[in-house]
Amino acid sequence: ITRVPPWKRWPRNALLRTPLSKFPEVEPLVDISLCTDPAVLADVVCEVVPWKRRWEHHAWLHLVCKRAQYLLPDTSPRDVVRVILAFGELYTKRKAHTLLFHDYETYTQLFQALPVGAATAKTLLPLLRAYRRMGVAHEAFVRAACDQVAAGTIELEIDQLTELVKLLADERIMSPRLFEFAAEVLDLKFAYFSEDNVGDITRAFCALRYRSQLFFSTLKRELPFRLHEYAWWNLIDIADLYLTFQVDDRDMVQRIGNEAFKLVFSMKDQYPAKALKVLAFLEAADKRTFRLLIRNQLRCIKSLDPVLTADTIMACVALQVAPDTVYHRLWGGTLYHMFTVNLLKGLGSLSAKKTCDVVAALASAGQIEHDLMHVVAGIVVARPYKFHAEHLISLLRDFATCRHKETDMRALLLDRHDQLPECTPSALCSLPDALFGHQARSFSVAGGDSTTSGGLGHGSENSHRDDAEILAEASRLLCAPGAY
Repeated sequence: ITRVPPWKRWPRNALLRTPLSKFPEVEPLVDISLCTDPAVLADVVCEVVPWKRRWEHHAWLHLVCKRAQYLLPDTSPRDVVRVILAFGELYTKRKAHTLLFHDYETYTQLFQALPVGAATAKTLLPLLRAYRRMGVAHEAFVRAACDQVAAGTIELEIDQLTELVKLLADERIMSPRLFEFAAEVLDLKFAYFSEDNVGDITRAFCALRYRSQLFFSTLKRELPFRLHEYAWWNLIDIADLYLTFQVDDRDMVQRIGNEAFKLVFSMKDQYPAKALKVLAFLEAADKRTFRLLIRNQLRCIKSLDPVLTADTIMACVALQVAPDTVYHRLWGGTLYHMFTVNLLKGLGSLSAKKTCDVVAALASAGQIEHDLMHVVAGIVVARPYKFHAEHLISLLRDFATCRHKETDMRALLLDRHDQLPECTPSALCSLPDALFGHQARSFSVAGGDSTTSGGLGHGSENSHRDDAEILAEASRLLCAPGAY
């Protein structure tokens, strides 16, 4: 089990491992619709609700929610906690972060009625787990409870503190006071933290883009003595943290690169691609490690999301992976093509800058992917205002490098005169290549008029006039004193 990341391990709760067909039919001893005592209602909910997991039980669960809302003003905080935790048990082992039954109005009212004092060392984590599964948006309670932990009012064990930080990262809730408290505890008791505890805190800080100088100083002091014992998922995620915050610690980065070689064949899911991206951008490994990672990319391509796929393509280009080079029976061009095919499924979800970076990387590597360029052109035409003039110049320049013409994108660029002052000097210098690499073919019709094939209906004279105007504007911007 130690070869599998914590989030891939099955829960040990026997109730979650029981098939629905073997669940007993548990019925309440009192009529819920006539119950007037909040304590009795809480007892019934705790005894019966965790067993109601089938679709036909939803009508009864909605009736319980309506009765709980009616009796909520008279319900004690202890009973509110019991009701929340009972509904929070309606999840399965395969989908541990969502519930089988949702009643957002009731869940929200329950958390709003819950005082901060109800969160103790025993109930805080179960409440926050239920908070995440219910999808409630009540950050005031979460922040107040975290402040109590940071102040020392609520004392948590190391595993509990780590899980609390991880839950905040999952909910995208920033709590600097709690994070600094966790870094202080790590600095004081690093020997009592497991490697998964350190990895969970690392992943949380990286997901929230929270930089703690104390955390980095602790890693710098302690990791050289323990890094060789870390599993591949924790090792690569720590390296990803150093890359995200651009931490200048070459000794630690080089140690991570040296340890990555022996773990390459153990990596699963998206981690071979993530390791290639992180180590390439950090320049933290030798040629032997990079070649081994490149050979193992085929195992993880189908599990990559669009952003990681794009980053991996750029990492391969940064490592100078040539299309005509063989990596243990794997051609570089085949690897680029497989990454591109996987990227086409989610290309529209990338940002405009990321899209331009991928196209520029493939063009610089000499890998011509016409399918990718057709899809990018379709996205640009369908969502023109997603792309700035600088993005259009970059795409047209790289398309011209790959000998791929897109006259529709050229016509869109000609209409962006007002965005030229916002472009960088490098983009303005690339404007002639972007324009003249996509000129439409002109032909004559009856009457001697000249028109163009493709584009958005610009005639030859109008097109040349627009070219002259946009080039003159770019030249004026580049030559203006003090502008650049």
